[in-house]
Amino acid sequence: MEQSKGKIGIREFVAMVILVVGVKLSDDTPAIFVNYLSNALWMAPIIIGLFSIIPIFLTLKVITAYKNKNLHDVIIHLFGKFLGTFLSCILVLSGLTGLTLDSAIYVDIIGTMYFTETPILIIYTVLMAVCAYGANKGLEHIGSVSWLVLFYIKFSLLIALILSLKESSSSFLFPFFGPGIVEVVKKSTTLN
Repeated sequence: MEQSKGKIGIREFVAMVILVVGVKLSDDTPAIFVNYLSNALWMAPIIIGLFSIIPIFLTLKVITAYKNKNLHDVIIHLFGKFLGTFLSCILVLSGLTGLTLDSAIYVDIIGTMYFTETPILIIYTVLMAVCAYGANKGLEHIGSVSWLVLFYIKFSLLIALILSLKESSSSFLFPFFGPGIVEVVKKSTTLN
């Protein structure tokens, strides 16, 4: 059996990014934004992406400056032992909180749509077991599965779009900028 190298190609990487962004944008984010942005909902991801460029750029600069150190080592180096350890603990706790809230949303969706009689604890346990199995298999397996299912997911979404067009009305598109460009920018930058 060949040892995994932990590397993926560009097509697997792009497939993973498309699936992760698609899942994140389709969970509860549109429901939050639609109350404020109305028809201009389509602009929120663009504005969020533009405002995310600077932190991503700065993070890449820090990562390239400290090539042989992990995140905790970099934080300790920049902020000292006491404050750095405190900040690392805050990062871990915020990550665990985000993971718990996101997984609770997915468990609720799965339980409501597919397994209405199954206890939530069982659904959550199975979801975490599947996630742990995928993480154990490594990045290569996750990338190859992402590439394999991407076409089928996009094809099914295209079919759903085509089927929903006969129930739609183009009059719902206007006004194009919803409540106004200033309101769209304000809500896009404060709700994410």
